[in-house]
Parts: sequence; C-alpha cells; structure tokens
Amino acid sequence: MLYGLVVWWHETIRPKPADSLRGWSGKSGASFADMLAALRLECLETTSRTSFPTPARGPEVRKLLDHLKTLLTLAA
Repeated sequence: MLYGLVVWWHETIRPKPADSLRGWSGKSGASFADMLAALRLECLETTSRTSFPTPARGPEVRKLLDHLKTLLTLAA
C-alpha cells in the first residue's frame, strides 16, 4: 500500500519527476528509491518552512538542514 501511495504522489502531485540518484544505464524513469528520496526531501522542506521561518534561521540551522537533506537522500 505504501509503495502505491508513493508512486501515486510522484505521478499525480509532484510537479516534476524526481531526480535520479544513481546513474543506471538505459533507465529513463524514476526508480522507487528516487521517488522516496524526493518525498523525504519535500517533507523536510515543508517542515523546515513551517518550523524554522526564514528570518529565524541562523547559519547553524541551515547547516544542520543541509546535512539532514543529504542523509535523507541517501537513506533509500
């Protein structure tokens, strides 16, 4: 069920296809790992916008969010 929801989100709600995380030869579409990483990043960006408003973000918060984005992308 979760697989279906992630694919549905990617195909219907996401405005552009997910970026490919790995360079598979001959693969034209996004893999499930790509879709899942895109969903994680979108959730993080939405949470950071609502929880850490832009004026309140210091360099420490930005650095932490950048590290978190990298880890979430690689967690597939």
